[in-house]
Amino acid sequence: MAGRNDHMLAGKLVLFLMFGFIVSLVFALSAEYQSNQFQQMWVSDNASWLQYLLNGYLAAALVGIFIGGAFLLVAEIVRSRDRRGGLKKQWSSVKLTLFVLSRPSCEQTRSSGP
Repeated sequence: MAGRNDHMLAGKLVLFLMFGFIVSLVFALSAEYQSNQFQQMWVSDNASWLQYLLNGYLAAALVGIFIGGAFLLVAEIVRSRDRRGGLKKQWSSVKLTLFVLSRPSCEQTRSSGP
């Protein structure tokens, strides 16, 4: 079941990064709109309803949502780590696995005898 949660968490992380990319594109477009007078005139003449989306309020709202989503994602990562026993339990299982893998098997000890 832990594997399923890891896949869900990885999927949420990918979605979060894609949303972050979209937010950065909207922010860049809004910044370009605000600094380009020709673009402002073209939008007001041809698609005046876009002025409401490009004036900076949408970009600011999306950045706020992105930051809130980052807090929620970090909280879920910490929560899932606590469910699995935290770092100490994971590290002890890693050490046990390394110990078992480093020991020679019974067949190796018999064949390397006198």
